[in-house]
Amino acid sequence: MKKRWLSISMFALILVSLIPISSAEAAGNGSWDRILSGTLDYNPTYGFCDSANARSTGGDVLIRGEVPYVTYELWESDPGSGNDDYIGKRYLTPEKINGIFRGINWAVDGSNNRAELYVKVNGRAVDGKWVGIWD
Repeated sequence: MKKRWLSISMFALILVSLIPISSAEAAGNGSWDRILSGTLDYNPTYGFCDSANARSTGGDVLIRGEVPYVTYELWESDPGSGNDDYIGKRYLTPEKINGIFRGINWAVDGSNNRAELYVKVNGRAVDGKWVGIWD
């Protein structure tokens, strides 16, 4: 009986080891495509740092920031004042370096069929620091 249990356990271990493991599994074409690599710049009028816009096709989006222990917000930019759409926020740490947002197809709009995404962080602590967005 012990031999059979050992054989079954070894077989299960081999099967599990064949499954790819990734903390940031991409959708669509199976890989993450970087759509922004830039800095967060402080806006003294509004009191926050934000990135440039990146054009996304929707689906799943991943963000990563240089500074840990910070809450990073993801927004979709729309023309006009106060028209931007809040997508969500992720608190990133050295152990959790990726912030993943699933199913943001609803943010795709405009004649270009893209969501114009940017990252925002309240305050000045991340001014000039790197941020990336993957689609």
